[in-house]
Amino acid sequence: MKHRAIQWKFYLSLLGFLLLALSGCAEDPTGPGDPTDPGFTANSEIRTAAQLGWQTLHQAGTQQEFSEMLAGQEGFVNDEGGMINSMPEVRREAQTMSRLRSYAAQSARLGKTSGDSLIWFEEWTDPVSGTSGRRALFYNDSSGYGRFYETIYQFPPLVQLRYDSTEIHAYLGPSLADTTDDQLRSLDKLSRFREDFYIQEVASNVTALAYDELNQIVSASADNRVTYGGQIELLELNQHAEFYEGADSFFEEILHYRDNTTLQKNITFHPNQTGTFSETWRDGSTVSGSFDLFEDDNHGAVSRTVNFAHHPLVSQLVQQAEFTYDPADSSSSTAISEVYRYRAGGADSVAVGVERRFEEGYWKEYFNVRNSREGESSFTVTYFDSYKEIEGEHTDRDGLFYLFNGIEYEDGSGELWVKVYASREAYLNNEPPILTLHIVYHPDGSGSGELVYDGQTYQVRYTAGGEIEVVDEVGQRDRFSSIGGN
Repeated sequence: MKHRAIQWKFYLSLLGFLLLALSGCAEDPTGPGDPTDPGFTANSEIRTAAQLGWQTLHQAGTQQEFSEMLAGQEGFVNDEGGMINSMPEVRREAQTMSRLRSYAAQSARLGKTSGDSLIWFEEWTDPVSGTSGRRALFYNDSSGYGRFYETIYQFPPLVQLRYDSTEIHAYLGPSLADTTDDQLRSLDKLSRFREDFYIQEVASNVTALAYDELNQIVSASADNRVTYGGQIELLELNQHAEFYEGADSFFEEILHYRDNTTLQKNITFHPNQTGTFSETWRDGSTVSGSFDLFEDDNHGAVSRTVNFAHHPLVSQLVQQAEFTYDPADSSSSTAISEVYRYRAGGADSVAVGVERRFEEGYWKEYFNVRNSREGESSFTVTYFDSYKEIEGEHTDRDGLFYLFNGIEYEDGSGELWVKVYASREAYLNNEPPILTLHIVYHPDGSGSGELVYDGQTYQVRYTAGGEIEVVDEVGQRDRFSSIGGN
């Protein structure tokens, strides 16, 4: 299960690039103006610390998103347990028919049939887990068509599922003894979850469109519908995909939210491992782009343009990413560049380099962000089984030295700590930091934190759209964007 599915994974990765505070290599050295509340103005140290915390989290998330995208078709789409939205998953589900056919044959209870009849049925219970279900085969000897079904209605207490069923329609030929002419025609899955789980139901359908000489499915359509519990903002997810051997394949997805907004995505996969995609976000912003997957030559690339509908500063973001993958050890290197075009005129650009390696039993990604306006950043992301750790440093144009570390969990939430020193030398001399910041963030990128500077404590709030608010001890507020200079 991809845990970022309900966090609007594709959407957040785009925001991640948008929200880079370190917009150096300035084509417009003055940068965009920041909209502020005139109550007070936070100084450059406070602003930079707040912006640095934000952009670090999203740089890490964006690198992970791009890597998943370029690894293959499954990396592009939202995926919850039980969904069928790739050709490998279609083929895997198709094996259910062979498994059920084998169970029926082993039971030695394949009865004679006349017309459409139930010829095999069994109830079963796993003695170890306590899982229980039933299986059956219906067959029509005059038409050669059959129906399998398998239902699981009892699960161990720690499993979130409460009901799971699969029904298969197939052509089995004039004789059940001959399996060479079997063709799976359609498959339906239904999974229901416990009432307190964030997913309530997953319904999936596969329809076969073409077969090879062994009657294995080579082209198919697939549909998924996911309904969610009231504890999250997402209401329903709908997907439709068409997979064709040797021709373009298509994928479309619509996420429905409880405020009646939608996020839509369309992807075309070409047979040469390239493709195009487009999106329409909930606020009306649009996305278009193209990609070249790793699969054919160990080289991957993404080009993406975002036209923002309502962002107060940025009108457009243009991104380019180039990946090189080493199959010998699965390491990779990445070069990412983006250009921000502002509504007031002018543009900024930034370049990010990432090296991904397996070290000391874990995957690690080494980030380097170079720019002329905001100094230099470097940080490392280490991937553990159920979380990842972030650790790095930044030196700004005035010589201030920033240390930061964080942790992010599988659901996309996490925490980040930032300490700012007068200089690197001050840190090495064990001098106390001049500023500290602690951020607690949610899967959608929003969050809040506490910043301590010069003996005063400030509350810092982040919106999912990338705006930052700093509130001082008497309630005065300064609002500014995570993009742009101080």
